[in-house]
Amino acid sequence: MEEDWKIINRFEDREIMLQYAKFGRFVAGICGVIMHGGAFLFSIAKAIKTVPITVGNETFRMHPMTCPIYSKIIDTRFSPVNEIALIVQFLSTFIVSSSTVGGCSLAAVFAMHACGQLNVLCAWLHELVENQEKNHKAERKLAVIVEHHLRVLSFIARVESIINKISLAELMGCTINLCLLGYYLIMAWADFDATKIASYVNVYLSMAFNIFIFCYIGEIIAEQVIY
Repeated sequence: MEEDWKIINRFEDREIMLQYAKFGRFVAGICGVIMHGGAFLFSIAKAIKTVPITVGNETFRMHPMTCPIYSKIIDTRFSPVNEIALIVQFLSTFIVSSSTVGGCSLAAVFAMHACGQLNVLCAWLHELVENQEKNHKAERKLAVIVEHHLRVLSFIARVESIINKISLAELMGCTINLCLLGYYLIMAWADFDATKIASYVNVYLSMAFNIFIFCYIGEIIAEQVIY
């Protein structure tokens, strides 16, 4: 990608690439906000309330775990273990969300860079046709265009080899999460728990957006290559 930016010298071509680069960063930012926001709002909504527990003749209050821990291994009902376990789960949520955001952001940035390069090639071809040069200069320009086109196709092939497995893992994971969230949403709707419904809908939309981004990126590259 760095070499591609060095090759492009004209202001008009750099404007095309900057336009697509900005859009790629915008998609990456939106993906980060939605995924991190959905995961953390879900975790906070579940852990912010305290629930009473009774041990013998004493009653305590604890923050429920986002992902409950088997009590025979670690008893998270009492402070400070309860708070430490919550912090560890928040950190785990951040790491998992960051991996998802990282894959989505890489795919978006790579795809938009490829689209920018293909649009620069289209601009070069239109310029060559409009000028209608019939000398060795036109042949040299055409050779440069063909060489750069092969370079872009090689870049797309490398991106596909890198993103292919990431996309498969993300699509499968998000699909499974959507099914589970749909089930929990139906169960929460039966009890009409507004807090749970809102948190489930938030995470559901973030997962659906993640799938949409991967599909949208693939469709854009396919259309650009065909065009």
